[in-house]
Amino acid sequence: MGIYKASNGRWKRTKFVFEPWYVEETFLSKLQRRLGLGNPTKTPGPEYMSEGFLPEELGPIEYIEKSRAPVLEQAKEMKSYAEKGGAVGMGCPFMLART
Repeated sequence: MGIYKASNGRWKRTKFVFEPWYVEETFLSKLQRRLGLGNPTKTPGPEYMSEGFLPEELGPIEYIEKSRAPVLEQAKEMKSYAEKGGAVGMGCPFMLART
């Protein structure tokens, strides 16, 4: 499936199979919504996050704001781990796991 980084810094998809998650709204999709045409579950829109996503936001919608800080912190730790040689230099990568 096609994916690209949009000018707003968020990632968007160009295609979808089931639901149009992260697919940008177009003039045609907005018109279809406005006129009540087409299948609403197949039309990109705000409820499918048509503005795109950031990797740290992926997951259930109710966790988007709650998970951002912990995900970024873990990414920082993993980057530091990799810079120090990863498993070769420091041992098991599961040492970063949280319980």
